[in-house]
Amino acid sequence: MSDPKVHPKPRVSSLEAQRLLIDAVIHLAESIPFPEITARRIAHEVHMDPNVIFRNFDSVENLLIAALRFLEERTLRFLADNEPIGITPIGDLFLWVKLSTWLSLSGTKPDRLAVDPHVITSFLGLSADHLRVSPSASERAQAAAMVIAFSFIQAQAMFTPAQPRVFTPQAMADSMVLLASMMERLDELTDDWK
Repeated sequence: MSDPKVHPKPRVSSLEAQRLLIDAVIHLAESIPFPEITARRIAHEVHMDPNVIFRNFDSVENLLIAALRFLEERTLRFLADNEPIGITPIGDLFLWVKLSTWLSLSGTKPDRLAVDPHVITSFLGLSADHLRVSPSASERAQAAAMVIAFSFIQAQAMFTPAQPRVFTPQAMADSMVLLASMMERLDELTDDWK
């Protein structure tokens, strides 16, 4: 005879399980160190058996990469749907850099982390608008501006927690002002790059 207090877990579709697992990875990546994001911890977050990860993604690495792809899509939607925000950090992009860096340092092959070329093209165009990069800036100058912006985000994600005496809130705020000034003067600074 079964215990009336024990309720069977409701079954969820494979697509729903995938969405729940991706959401769990994103939540955990925001709140705990990367080494603690294990199959067991992810499954616990959504009250499922860890095997659901392997049935839906084959590996934890594949699930983490699926989370990256989800963050890419959500970042593009944010950039497309909002007025230019300048140098203001985007939470999903910050998390993407953090998760991508963690995976890279853990040995995930670079080609697995590579972003689809169409996504990159869309992202670069939308980001240039948000960073207020002049459309007349050369392609080379725009690419350099994006590298600097990504480096800034990576510094926030990786170095600020580890080096709080150097990457102080004041230093980060000042660097945002400096970066914004540089973006506004990009044409002037790179005039001979054409």
